[in-house]
Amino acid sequence: MIQLENVSIAPGGNLLLSEINWRIHPGQRTALVGRNGTGKTTLIQTIIGEELPINGQITRSTKWKVGYLPQKAVAGSSKTLWEEVRYGMSKLRQAEQQLEKAQREAENNTPQAAENLAAAMEKWRQVGGYREKEIIGHTLHGLGFTPQDWNKSCAHFSGGWQMRIALAKLLLAEPDIAILDEPTNHLDLLTRSWLANHLSQVKYSVIIVSHDKYFLNKVAKEVVELRDKQLHFYKGNYTDFIRMRNERIQQLQNQYEKQQTERKNLQKFIDKFGVKATKAKQAQDRKKKLERMKQLERPEHLKSGPKLSIVAGAPSAYVAIEVQKATIGWEKETPLLQDVNIRLERGMRLAVIGPNGCGKSTLLKTFSGLIAPLKGQRRTGESLNLGVFSQDIAQSLPADHNPIEYLHLRHLDHTIEKIRATLGAMGLSSDAHSRSIGQLSGGEKARVALAELALGKYNTLVLDEPTNHLDVETASALADGLKKFEGAILIISHDRGLIEEAATHLARIEGNKVSISIGVTASLLEPQTLQRSITKRTNTENSFAEQRKKSNAVKKLKRQIEELEERIENLESQIEMIDENLLLAGENYSELAKHVSRKEEASAQLEDTIAKWEELHERLSDLT
Repeated sequence: MIQLENVSIAPGGNLLLSEINWRIHPGQRTALVGRNGTGKTTLIQTIIGEELPINGQITRSTKWKVGYLPQKAVAGSSKTLWEEVRYGMSKLRQAEQQLEKAQREAENNTPQAAENLAAAMEKWRQVGGYREKEIIGHTLHGLGFTPQDWNKSCAHFSGGWQMRIALAKLLLAEPDIAILDEPTNHLDLLTRSWLANHLSQVKYSVIIVSHDKYFLNKVAKEVVELRDKQLHFYKGNYTDFIRMRNERIQQLQNQYEKQQTERKNLQKFIDKFGVKATKAKQAQDRKKKLERMKQLERPEHLKSGPKLSIVAGAPSAYVAIEVQKATIGWEKETPLLQDVNIRLERGMRLAVIGPNGCGKSTLLKTFSGLIAPLKGQRRTGESLNLGVFSQDIAQSLPADHNPIEYLHLRHLDHTIEKIRATLGAMGLSSDAHSRSIGQLSGGEKARVALAELALGKYNTLVLDEPTNHLDVETASALADGLKKFEGAILIISHDRGLIEEAATHLARIEGNKVSISIGVTASLLEPQTLQRSITKRTNTENSFAEQRKKSNAVKKLKRQIEELEERIENLESQIEMIDENLLLAGENYSELAKHVSRKEEASAQLEDTIAKWEELHERLSDLT
């Protein structure tokens, strides 16, 4: 358990959270939400001990193992992928050590060795000893790694894949609490769906920060909102939270207004009849009631959320952009996509999905005209006015300009007041309007870029991962703005909520082909059934589980053979004694018959025992 009591957090003297209380119990799955800048990441860092509160107390159970995935997680290892994530299975590694110790004790015949070995073997089985390869392979497959990746050095993977390695290690470690800060940022849509399904079934506690509404709805059983320097708690998923928050604020407002009316009426009676002898007693009663009444504070109204209104300019031709029989990539020898045919028509909102590295961003650059197709044609309709939002938009914004200056230079036809209003509607605080863009956070820069789209009067938009760095409310505002846009849109996104809300068509990249469907169905956005693609290994590469199983079988057979050999010796001794008794019995036929019967029974047992001994020896020979 982790408990925060009257904790205040103020990094750099900026008070983010004031005297908050939070008790985190086993098995909770919590979405941590709040607008950018409210302190979500700082709160997480305080919980795990990387930041210190200015006051209050944080109690952490010494038995709880905490797994933390920061936004910019890296593996930081030169081991192979398989070795690195296998090493992270700390519970299994500990069980292995205990099992090896118990086996050494058993070999030395120490007291209670058999009981200790049985308990260690059962513990090893419970934490997945026999299923180790299957568990690792399933997790790596779910996170998008192929079997060809498994023996590669971690150092050879790029930044986004480094984060996946760190995520795989965390999942396989099965901590008591997993804290994940924007785990979906570098995951494609199908991998996000796999991770959401996985986390919705784990038994340990989970705290997640994410801008992906679908992801939060799938995983969370409760929501903790950071607002007005306080924590607000809600049961249910993100959709439940939005509904209950609105209901709660409205209920508080109704209670406040009702009390204000009652207080006003009481005071009115006191003022009117307090001096009259006939009404003095009633006036005094009302005065006492007014004094005893605990006055409710006016509830703080929720600040209006960000809004993005993207007004299309003069329409383009019906077909805004078209690529025909296009080969797309950077080098003719190794194209990414072949025979691509896409017609982006007015009113069409086409979402492109596919695994990372399949060529989505290259397709966007080709569609935007930034690079030419290697083969085939790209055509644009008349009066095309194209607005582009790229993943690296933050790098393309002028760092030495502030948002007002930049947007005014881009769109001289808009007044400063209009630009300020647009930035404000996007949730960019007024103090950020005059700061240089180079000083803004990733989320603030994204808002500036989206404000530029809103002011540009474009009739066609091409967007590459526009929800990265946005909080969930701003991502929802973007989806609403795109849905109302009257021009044509091509959008690459891994945000399932954005796709489901805004897209009219879906383009799937599989292999080097692009297929387009009308409408968006849930089945197209779900991961394919994961195959247990565990590679066969040579005898020298057998897993620990297989080696351990074989070793235990050999030891068990040897122990059984020793027991049979001891029984054979005992039966042979019994038969020798019976033979001596037969000689002593002489002509006593009653005694003779009894000894003969005993000898026949012992001889039959000896024959059966020898047969079993031979069978076990054959099985031992097969194993060794």
